[in-house]
Amino acid sequence: MIFARMIFARMIFARKANTVKMKFTTVLCSVILLLTAFNATLWAFSGFNLIYFLVFKNSLLYRILTALSGVAALWHIFWLVTFRPLDSLQ
Repeated sequence: MIFARMIFARMIFARKANTVKMKFTTVLCSVILLLTAFNATLWAFSGFNLIYFLVFKNSLLYRILTALSGVAALWHIFWLVTFRPLDSLQ
């Protein structure tokens, strides 16, 4: 009986930890997408690429950050399909 309680307590803790990690990942991806959107707006209106300037014109780091923003966008698509936060609006 004690062993079953320990397993049940671990399952609840793992579920909470997973929820916290999912929320953190979603917030982090949102911040990445907002910074990328701000950079795209700045670049479109002024021609100044802020991210390229911040990585000291290193094209490898620039490509890594661009790929990271693509992964963040894919995470948001996964999040919208999985959790359906807009269902309550209908």
